[in-house]
Amino acid sequence: MKYGKIRYTYMLTEANKQVRIEHAIKLLSTDISRVLLSDESFFQLNENGLSVCHQEYAELYKEKKEKSYKNKQCMVWGVICISVKSTLYIHSTSIDSDAYIQCLGDSLIPMGIQNYGNRKKWYLLQDGARCHTSKKTLDWCASNKVNKIQNCLWSPDTNPIELVWGAQHEEKLQKKQLNNVSFGNREHLEQIILEIWEEQSQEFINKCINHVVNILPEIIETIGFYLI
Repeated sequence: MKYGKIRYTYMLTEANKQVRIEHAIKLLSTDISRVLLSDESFFQLNENGLSVCHQEYAELYKEKKEKSYKNKQCMVWGVICISVKSTLYIHSTSIDSDAYIQCLGDSLIPMGIQNYGNRKKWYLLQDGARCHTSKKTLDWCASNKVNKIQNCLWSPDTNPIELVWGAQHEEKLQKKQLNNVSFGNREHLEQIILEIWEEQSQEFINKCINHVVNILPEIIETIGFYLI
């Protein structure tokens, strides 16, 4: 028997499914070659991906976990497109509006200009995280003429970078198992994450992007259901 990471999805109402369909139609009508796909992901030391706890001990488990992983976790941000990937940004804490704006200014805008120049219109695909939708971030995006496509809450499967993050986590675990080691500190963890990001080929990234493009019609045909 093979054990994997527990994954959670939303229970879709009819209204949720309709939103997913509309979002899929919008993405299909957009030239994916002009979309920069971004998101954050969370990594921690020696994670096994399995967290099972009786409700009675939930608070105790949460407190213990917070103490155990203090200074042993990090949040990363990156952006991909069909021709290039960004520098990977690593933060020791969750990414707030200021950190997100810095990522956009340092990486996203230069990528947009480099790939599309000042004449071609390009888009940023992002989800509804607080740092993405704060007034400060929205004002910055408006000032810098960033055209956004908001990935809806019920469609995490329509952002290809989620597949890349999945590969990052899987390869992190494989490196740990192959070397039979534990990551001793956050600096070691960050080093491994950066190495794996640099090793992700553009061919693999494009496969992730094409996979999402290919499932968009299926989302519409299945009336918005998740594709498992």
